[in-house]
Amino acid sequence: MREQSIDLSDKRVEPLQARGKMVVFVAGGWKLKGATALADIVRPEAKQAIDVLKVKEVQSRGVLVAMTGDGVNDAPALAQADLGIAIGAGSDVAVETADVILVRSNPLDVVAIWSQRSCTAVRVVQGGPMNTLAKVAWGAGAVVLAGGGVGLKLMLDHGFSARDKPTVVEKLIARRLRYMSIPRAHTLAKNPVPLTPEVLERARAHFADHCASCHGNDGRGNTTIGRNMYPKPPDMTLKDTQSLPDGHLFYIIKNGVRLTGMPAWGQNTPEDDRETWELVHFIRHLPHLTDKELAQMEELNPKSPQEWEQEEAEKRFLAGGSAKPPSPRGRLNH
Repeated sequence: MREQSIDLSDKRVEPLQARGKMVVFVAGGWKLKGATALADIVRPEAKQAIDVLKVKEVQSRGVLVAMTGDGVNDAPALAQADLGIAIGAGSDVAVETADVILVRSNPLDVVAIWSQRSCTAVRVVQGGPMNTLAKVAWGAGAVVLAGGGVGLKLMLDHGFSARDKPTVVEKLIARRLRYMSIPRAHTLAKNPVPLTPEVLERARAHFADHCASCHGNDGRGNTTIGRNMYPKPPDMTLKDTQSLPDGHLFYIIKNGVRLTGMPAWGQNTPEDDRETWELVHFIRHLPHLTDKELAQMEELNPKSPQEWEQEEAEKRFLAGGSAKPPSPRGRLNH
């Protein structure tokens, strides 16, 4: 346009260019008629990548880095840092990725932790190997330390007695220990299996046949078996499960959770791993299950001996056999 001597100067355009936007000019009759500003959308992953790169850049100077965060986007930087500190009321991903959890959700407790750095140095200095017992002791100790006295008071007041529900401190310690058992490579692992209707259908059938007895077809754990378990199966439609990284869900399904009713699944084969990744897709889909899908899953649920007997009686009756008509009691509720 400048080659055609079209004047592109306009005060309204300058602020757009100053903000880094690409300005597209429209001309007609050898005169400027309008301008459109274009800008790329900032992807959510961009902030995560920048945070991780910033931590790596500081670490490259030989400096140990402590990172404090509370959101899902903070998890990669928390994992990269030498010491990750999560706000207790933050996202589950941040809490499970961090090395220390602030029970009181008070950022000023970061200062208190640093004042006790002789204790926290166990995690910051990573030169030597730590055995499992040391990790467990550190995980429990860090939660108590980060609680600013509140966590310790809760344990002294209530202890770890047999109750139907764990305390907040017990949950944090349990989550921390579970996180310690998961290799760091799984923290940022993404589901390698593309999501298709066929994948979701296979995973739905697998879940109905193998998982629904405890978790329920809807994933809420409100079943006869689930209600009598301790700890009870989680409501997988809620944030506590849905906010976990894909790699965490994969690892939990594949390896199970010790001291609970959650068994390991599959063998170390590519086929079983693919089936596990497909289940991760289905767990993500649980909050969006339709009535039609739930009805299909009910048909795939394991049958009790009474149900098998009922169905066989129905078949014999419909085939004109001498069997008595089936009773109206119907299927058992899974």
